[in-house]
Amino acid sequence: MLAVAAAAGLALAGGIVVDLAVRRRLRTVVEAAAGFAVAGTAMALLDPSRPLEGLVAGLASLTTVAQLGRRPRWRMVATVVVALVAVAMVFVGSGVLAVVVALLAGRVVGLLVRVVCGASTTRPRPVDVLAALRRTDVDPAELRIREGSRMEVTDSAGRHLLVQILDRDHAGAVLALWRNARLREQAGAFRWCPFVVRSSTAA
Repeated sequence: MLAVAAAAGLALAGGIVVDLAVRRRLRTVVEAAAGFAVAGTAMALLDPSRPLEGLVAGLASLTTVAQLGRRPRWRMVATVVVALVAVAMVFVGSGVLAVVVALLAGRVVGLLVRVVCGASTTRPRPVDVLAALRRTDVDPAELRIREGSRMEVTDSAGRHLLVQILDRDHAGAVLALWRNARLREQAGAFRWCPFVVRSSTAA
């Protein structure tokens, strides 16, 4: 059971890193890997005879930095795997308190990494906005970045669009769950576009 739990934990860590890399969140890959290494090493140094404690702490830190709370499927997989590793810890004699300490230590390290490195923005790049507009049969000819989270787009027909970005940097808790950019009408000066541009960099 020890080997199975360790293999599952390492597979989870690898899967999260690959997923982040595929989504081009390379900065988060580095930060998550650093958190995993720091938390795991710290717990291993405290008690080298119980490597699973280091694995649990590392996974807790990794999932915190990767912000899996925003990815329901990954969150479910992570919960199952961490629970498996925790059961294996108890099975080999670590105790419930050791599990809790490892989880808390990993969580703290992950949060510290996020505080030190800063949260990754979910705001789409201008090129992402242009690509999303083209997918909705809008042919943008010019894009100008305005104040805050707004972009002004002129299409090939001379019509003007105001793109209002509603990402986690500017939206509230409810709007942040949408992880999108919505086009809004501005006092009749801009044509209203009834579609949503989803951020390709959202978690």
